[in-house]
Amino acid sequence: QCPSCRRLKLEQHLPASAKSAGKGMAPRSVQLTVVRSTGAENTVILLEKPLPDLITDICAGIGVRGDGPDSFILTRHVGSSSLPEVMLITHEDQLLNLQQGSRVHLESIAEFGHIMTQQLSLTPGQSTPAKLVELLDLLRSDDRVAEAAIQKDFIGALVQAARKSQNAIEPAMACLCQLLHHEKTVLWLAQNWDTAGTMLLSDLVDWLLPDKVMPADEALPFRRASQTVLISILLEMPELVNQTLSEPLWRRIVAAGIGGPSVLEHHFAIGHNLLSAMAANDELRQAALREAEIQRGQCEDETALAADELIRRLEEDDGYEGVSNELLIALRDCCAELVGGAH
Repeated sequence: QCPSCRRLKLEQHLPASAKSAGKGMAPRSVQLTVVRSTGAENTVILLEKPLPDLITDICAGIGVRGDGPDSFILTRHVGSSSLPEVMLITHEDQLLNLQQGSRVHLESIAEFGHIMTQQLSLTPGQSTPAKLVELLDLLRSDDRVAEAAIQKDFIGALVQAARKSQNAIEPAMACLCQLLHHEKTVLWLAQNWDTAGTMLLSDLVDWLLPDKVMPADEALPFRRASQTVLISILLEMPELVNQTLSEPLWRRIVAAGIGGPSVLEHHFAIGHNLLSAMAANDELRQAALREAEIQRGQCEDETALAADELIRRLEEDDGYEGVSNELLIALRDCCAELVGGAH
């Protein structure tokens, strides 16, 4: 084949930007080592193309069959071989700008959800917050990754990870906030309510409104991610919450919503937010009202007046009208800005 024919064939595969750069401009290319899930490695040479086309070329070049580029992703692994930091490749420049001979991993999206769950489960307690931040970035990078994680028990792993250390709670709940954008998350929680769901509900109230308030609690963060998850559960699954929320937890939520000298200011704000969400469901509102009336009989002075105000709002159908959804939107906006363990 003559040189001009070969050049024409090459240019047919170039993006418009490369074609318009002039005939003297050669397309970018890179030689990479592709690592498959089996551990097998193959060397490939890639020319400048959109990322989906590059994934297709890689699969064809190394003999991997699938449902096209949508069933695979490319990642880079950095650090420890057993628990490496995993970075998702989301643009062709991330491939084409790598050093010659760099290693990239071709992952089945379905299998990648299992990998994320396994990595989180195996991460030791002191490393869990950092691993959660890394996984949060992956969930935000690609909706397909989030969907795969939901199907591979990643939510259950998040619930367990949050229990490993205080610093892991908010990053874990930030990951769950991200997953709450997907309908399958609520379905998973409902299907696993007797195990992960009830544990999560109890843990969230414990984290947000601890039973014993210590002096150090005054410095505790507002925990927007944890609030967002709990309020989402209250709004999406009120029947299950009403069936399983224990009396001690009810007392704690209502007492925080009433306020008073013994209640920290940020606990009062959290209690008000939770009761606002509960008021959106008649059964939860009635249950909260019964508990508020019980506590009213045990209150005196300023706390009694605060209890009367809470009862009045719960009795009025429009007492919390529109509050719950506006609150959830505001908390989700704050949660979207969450980076790592920052609050």
